[in-house]
Amino acid sequence: MDEEKRLETLLAQIRVASAERIISKPQALVRLELVQRIIDQLKRLQRSEEQSDRRADDR
Repeated sequence: MDEEKRLETLLAQIRVASAERIISKPQALVRLELVQRIIDQLKRLQRSEEQSDRRADDR
């Protein structure tokens, strides 16, 4: 399940990167936005994993 979530995250990052290339913006801004989105996704993923761990501990 964790591997599936990681693959979904990577796929989402690829989609974001592809969409950003289509939109014409200064390259530094595109990179900054992409990095911020990846950080946000990783934070959400970490929170969901922590919640899963807590649920597993409660069992």
